[in-house]
Amino acid sequence: DDLVSVVVGEGKEVFRIYRGVLTYHSSHFAAALNGSFKESETGVVALGEEDVEVFKAFYSWIYNRRLRDTPAPSHNDNSGEAEKMAVTAWEELLCKIFVFADMRGVLALKNDAIDALHESISCSWMSIEGNNVQYIYNNTVETSQLRRFAV
Repeated sequence: DDLVSVVVGEGKEVFRIYRGVLTYHSSHFAAALNGSFKESETGVVALGEEDVEVFKAFYSWIYNRRLRDTPAPSHNDNSGEAEKMAVTAWEELLCKIFVFADMRGVLALKNDAIDALHESISCSWMSIEGNNVQYIYNNTVETSQLRRFAV
């Protein structure tokens, strides 16, 4: 199989991925790379607006089918502010991964992201932060599973 280049973010970070692996997991990339679009001819897909950290999570996931481990909360009332910030950042990343997967037609990643978000919220006994709720509502459709979960 031939390699394609995915150029991500404003910094234009380049990821080299096997065409077959990318098109197997994503209906969006399958259409772009197997259709009559310029990406199929050049073997280059530009995602200038995409968050590099989100794409790194996707890149890792397509090869090992696993998101990184959830930060383990301490489950005590004296848990530090740094730990809460780490959990909130993890949940923000999961929301962004879900939206990315939804937009790019990666159903299994979308399911893994919402499962990990559920696990994180269940372990920390914290609700989804307000900024993450706003992000969810700004980037999903009314019938989105993520919106229903946030509610």
